[in-house]
Amino acid sequence: LAEKGNTRPLLWSHDLASPVGTVVLTDSAAGLEARGSLLLDTTVGRETYSRLKARVVRGLSIGFRTAAKGG
Repeated sequence: LAEKGNTRPLLWSHDLASPVGTVVLTDSAAGLEARGSLLLDTTVGRETYSRLKARVVRGLSIGFRTAAKGG
């Protein structure tokens, strides 16, 4: 977060070509917190909103890279 900031694209199925919104990450005592916003002026954003509202989607997956250990 310190190197690249705390805002990232929010993706459907890890598809970088078609983001559905943005997510803001915050490091807290409880862990990494995420707050997302959908792009409702896009088809994929509206479809995602519809799936979330209907509770068809109940979880998320994150993509990450581990930090290399210095040594």
